[in-house]
Amino acid sequence: MVMCVLLASACLRTPAEEAGIDFGYAIDPGPLATDPIYQTIVRNDATIVTPENHMKWSLIHPGPNTYDFTLADQIVATAAANGQSVRGHTLVWHSQLPAWVTSGIWTRETLLSVLEDHITTVVSHYRDNFPGVVTQWDVVNEAFHADGTRRDTIWQQVIGDDYIELALQFARAADPDAELYINDFYDNVIVAADSQLNGLPAGPGASPDRTDCALVPKCAATRTLATDFSNRGVPIDGIGFQAHLFGQQATDYAELASWVGPLGLEWAITELDVALLAAQGDDNAALTAQADAYAKVVDACVGDPACDTIVLWGVSDAHSWIPGTTFGLLDHGLLYDHDNVPKPALVAVYDSLTAE
Repeated sequence: MVMCVLLASACLRTPAEEAGIDFGYAIDPGPLATDPIYQTIVRNDATIVTPENHMKWSLIHPGPNTYDFTLADQIVATAAANGQSVRGHTLVWHSQLPAWVTSGIWTRETLLSVLEDHITTVVSHYRDNFPGVVTQWDVVNEAFHADGTRRDTIWQQVIGDDYIELALQFARAADPDAELYINDFYDNVIVAADSQLNGLPAGPGASPDRTDCALVPKCAATRTLATDFSNRGVPIDGIGFQAHLFGQQATDYAELASWVGPLGLEWAITELDVALLAAQGDDNAALTAQADAYAKVVDACVGDPACDTIVLWGVSDAHSWIPGTTFGLLDHGLLYDHDNVPKPALVAVYDSLTAE
């Protein structure tokens, strides 16, 4: 392992496979096509990848009668060539929608028809063109406010409460073999930021001191929904926990997700990163704390038979969403720095994957 880090080469794929964990990254098609180091990391670290943006509605379905699979297909084709699987992301979300959807004049019936067409077209495209490669789908993303109420999206407003189960049914019909997830964020900092910046209902998020799902309204609402779906036979296979962390103290996801396995479902860490202040890129204490946070999250998944997937939201800091979204306040959230050099967090993840 020391040699692997000193050579700045990727080395997580084999330990992930031996641990029975699908491990990987959200992928940007630009560096995937042009950056040899990025390509090597993805090839040698990942057993699973997800398109970071290019399966989202505005890019893959930009017009009412237009689908553009070009860049998403490049990611999926590269994964197939590397012997990797793909986590599709995301079929239903309130953000990154094209104007023809958000500005349309809809009835329940017309918007439901659009939703069914989108899910059926996208999922069946990958079922037919890349058989067995897209094995998981984030079907519905971020459906709840921090206080546990339904997020006031166009889908909720026009279609109503049943849009989530209908989306799951459409996805199951399009690919009976894919695992279907609902995906959301629960951690205190991002929950608070979402509420404050967007003027949304507030509520406590998860933290190292608040790990009981019942005490996190958003998590409790997800549990209630998933329990209802499980009891009624609505097609759902798992719950995604995004895990965008700050402060280098990780929530105990094994505790937060302890209700998932007993429902007969799986859970996944779907968008993991651990942001630092922008000035802390060379701060050894901060990098050590970051490594500890990564280890805690990976340990939680490795230690629970109901968890078998960990996806980081990016490969290196050079292509991270964090600086742009936080106006440069935060950065350095991934395993590789801006020069693709591995950090102590990579050693911590390796150790967690190889722990007996």
